[in-house]
Amino acid sequence: MDNNLYKVENTLRSIAKRYKNVKYSLGLAILFLMMGVGAFSEEVNNPEAVPTREEIATSKENLKNSVGSLQSKIDSARAENEKGLTGLKLELIQLMEQGDQVV
Repeated sequence: MDNNLYKVENTLRSIAKRYKNVKYSLGLAILFLMMGVGAFSEEVNNPEAVPTREEIATSKENLKNSVGSLQSKIDSARAENEKGLTGLKLELIQLMEQGDQVV
């Protein structure tokens, strides 16, 4: 594992030496390991990629709505399970009473 990281580090250093606009740093190595070659693309430094406040607010609302719908589905499934569980408890009590009568 250390040998692979060492090779990646040396490769990134050689790239940084070839291109004057690329400066080698530990952050570049970590970014390269996370994103691959895409770390050198223009999309990373693109200012249009930064979301605006409206986009953030919209995504928050969408997230809240999806969480709310998931919560309502969980609650309905829980209520359905509780109904089934009460019926099963009643059936268990009846079977236990029948078993007591047999003994």
